[in-house]
Amino acid sequence: MATFPQKNVSCKNGAIIVVRCATSTDAKGLNNLAYRVLSDGEGQIMLLEEFSKSEEEEQSWICKHQEHPDWLLLVAEADGVIVGCLDFSSGSRVRLAHRGVFGMSVDPDWRSIGIGRELLSALIEWVNGNSKLEKICLAVITTNSRAIALYEKMGFREEGRRIREVKLGNDNYVDDVLMYRFFE
Repeated sequence: MATFPQKNVSCKNGAIIVVRCATSTDAKGLNNLAYRVLSDGEGQIMLLEEFSKSEEEEQSWICKHQEHPDWLLLVAEADGVIVGCLDFSSGSRVRLAHRGVFGMSVDPDWRSIGIGRELLSALIEWVNGNSKLEKICLAVITTNSRAIALYEKMGFREEGRRIREVKLGNDNYVDDVLMYRFFE
């Protein structure tokens, strides 16, 4: 099971958040976060009406992360409410086990105050302590400029694009930017 020590961090607005590994009791809070993020829609591929994960399915997803030694599921919590999360999973094939992919979400009301940076810093710290992992990857749509700026600031580089990957509406497409960071 992947572990990460709980950290209390101060955000740009002075709020104290806790960054920690998710537990099965976080299922409802993670579902609530998903609804808030998808309702906002900014930077998201999934539409709110497509989200139908039950609390039990969320618990199962959390347990999968807890059971795999090279997977990590972090939450950012403010006053007992989950306001951000980051999930990371490594490759399931031997030849892909050296790299993994992550996704991150931050509640719309809690963006631009450092929560994404704290979650990503925690992932980087954890990867630095994992001798199996050499590369972490992500995909982000071109309209999510705040996220792209954060990733670049944290050492990620673009490795390619999936052109017109996401259709936002009639004749309105955006590219999916593939990014990576190597670790020694």
